Amino acid sequence: SKYSFKPGITYTYKYTFESSSSVTSLGNVKTNVQKPIYNTFTIKTIAFQDNAFVLDIEHNKSTYRRYIKPNGEIKGAVSETGTELPVFLYFPDTDWKIGESHQITKSVKIKNTDFTTVWNILLRSVNNDTGLAEIAFTATLPLPQDQLRRKTFSLNGTVIFNVFEGVVYRADWVSKYSLDFYNKEIAVIRNMWKFENELRHSLIMENLEEY
Repeated sequence: SKYSFKPGITYTYKYTFESSSSVTSLGNVKTNVQKPIYNTFTIKTIAFQDNAFVLDIEHNKSTYRRYIKPNGEIKGAVSETGTELPVFLYFPDTDWKIGESHQITKSVKIKNTDFTTVWNILLRSVNNDTGLAEIAFTATLPLPQDQLRRKTFSLNGTVIFNVFEGVVYRADWVSKYSLDFYNKEIAVIRNMWKFENELRHSLIMENLEEY
């Protein structure tokens, strides 16, 4: 699988975002579920130069400039935005067989901090008639923690990649963050407070056209 964005083409996606959170304190649980948010996500291919696609990515009134190699490696940014868009998979350079998994190392930015983590990607299937390949991915970030605070951040999802066009057709992924506070009592450490946040993202291609 390789990216093959065409210069002069804008790829338009429908983007859906859902958020839920919960706080647990001394056995009491409070939850908050937000209504889904729907908007548009576009990728405008500016050029292909120095073995990278120059992309302008527009989402939520913001524009990201990305330089993406055909295998998905980012040249123009140090890391991905872990809680925002976009997330580009980094495809292995070897011949990828169905049922085969690979590990790739990518950096993810949470707020203003970069975290390097290992991603596991699995090629589940390829439809030779439609050219659609299903790819699963997971990643867990090693966030800093101590005896009284424990943090975790994970990503997992599925991408439907159009091999014929060299672009993502659909992507669904979930990011989860949790923070635990503990109270140390002589020889016992008790969980006093826990916060969990889950973000669900969905992209599906709606159109591609010349600009």
